Amino acid sequence: MNLSSYYNKLKLNNPYIKIELFDSKYDDLTSILHPKLLEYIKLNNLKYNELIFNIKSTYEMKISQVSSGGIKIEELDDYLRYKNDSNIYFMGEVIDVDGICGGYNLSFAFMSAICCSEGILNEISNK
Repeated sequence: MNLSSYYNKLKLNNPYIKIELFDSKYDDLTSILHPKLLEYIKLNNLKYNELIFNIKSTYEMKISQVSSGGIKIEELDDYLRYKNDSNIYFMGEVIDVDGICGGYNLSFAFMSAICCSEGILNEISNK
């Protein structure tokens, strides 16, 4: 799932993933590869030690776990307040931040909410 984020940011022509399974000197494939994978390799006349898969697209937005895009982090101050209008704060996925899988995006959402609330509290206490 993390690869789709990298792919979308790179904007490559004809992207692919190359998997080098093992050293090409190894010759007993039946003991280490699943029969269906062996069949796929033979049917497609592939090199058995390296598989190349062309990337055609990523899944559509409605089934994504995380999205990227939104307000650039450079447009925000330390409390995630919009530099062009100090009355607006941003947090979570409306900011152009996306992390790897494993809870990092949820952590960012929670921490950005805390950061915004600290900014608002500082603003209120300074009035």
